[in-house]
Amino acid sequence: MKRFQNMTLVRYFLCLSVITSHYFILNGIPNILCNGGDMRIGVFFAMSGYLIYASYERNNDTKKYFKNRLTRILPTYLTVIISTAILLSLLSSLTLSEYFSSGHFWKYLTCNAIFLNFLCPTLPGVFDTGNILPAVNGALWTLKVEWTFYIFIPIFFWIIRHVKCSSKVLSAVICIISVAYVFIMRDIYISTGNKLYYILSYQFFGQGIYFFSGVLIYHFRKYVSGKKSILPLLSSIVFYILFLFIDGIHSEWSETLMYSIVPPIISVLMLSFSLGENMCDFQRYLGNYSYEMYLLHFPILQTLINMGVTTSLHPLCGLAVTFILTFLAAVAVSKTVGMFKKRIFSTVP
Repeated sequence: MKRFQNMTLVRYFLCLSVITSHYFILNGIPNILCNGGDMRIGVFFAMSGYLIYASYERNNDTKKYFKNRLTRILPTYLTVIISTAILLSLLSSLTLSEYFSSGHFWKYLTCNAIFLNFLCPTLPGVFDTGNILPAVNGALWTLKVEWTFYIFIPIFFWIIRHVKCSSKVLSAVICIISVAYVFIMRDIYISTGNKLYYILSYQFFGQGIYFFSGVLIYHFRKYVSGKKSILPLLSSIVFYILFLFIDGIHSEWSETLMYSIVPPIISVLMLSFSLGENMCDFQRYLGNYSYEMYLLHFPILQTLINMGVTTSLHPLCGLAVTFILTFLAAVAVSKTVGMFKKRIFSTVP
């Protein structure tokens, strides 16, 4: 499958928009850019759905599929988890011996290494004061959702083959179930006030509308990019109409539209750009470090806040510093992990 350079550009755009949103939230600065976070993360899942489905359909080798996923995602992820936990010992209110001998420290490493970040999001004595949130890396919740989709794709193909069900139909059914799930979880949250249900609403089942919108876009890709691409135009028209009249629509209908119509529309628009003619050879100049930047930005931002750097700067300057440091750290991590992966696999017979 052809690698589209625009997809790298879109990944950078989404990553920087997530960093911007977190910057204002973690600094306690009200800003319109804080809105729409669900959509930005959702588009990542839509792109993943498109690419992962295409990859598995093309190779149809479960063992190779999981090996590729593991070697692509896990080394960088574990490097970030471990290096962050070690370096943040310098900011802990505990002594180094207390910090590294703490059961809390080892629980953090264990839980985060197996993607159960919510069980231990903090490190001992780190970000207890000076930060709005004590969490070390609040962006990691998406990784367990991503891995759940990776595991589900072979099951999805098994269902298609053994139940004789169309991939398009099954994807559409999953999208509908996903929307229903989000409404049920958020209704329970509103009625009970228990935030657990709100958190559950945007986990695996809640992101299904985006991931399988990506799968559907793959099936109808000739209508998304190329001579027959009518879906981007239709999506743009609907998107414009929705936001033009959204304030005048009853709140319940407004939520229905936001959770059911907007995800596939925004997925179509972003993927149509990703799959279109290359605007520039973006990856040639900057590489593709969006994954590393996504993993690193939260602890870097929390550290800058804790050290008082962001509060002493104008928000735009503070944001620029965050971008630059995150990019440089991402390049360093990527190069280091790439070097070790090359050594390991070059010695494997």
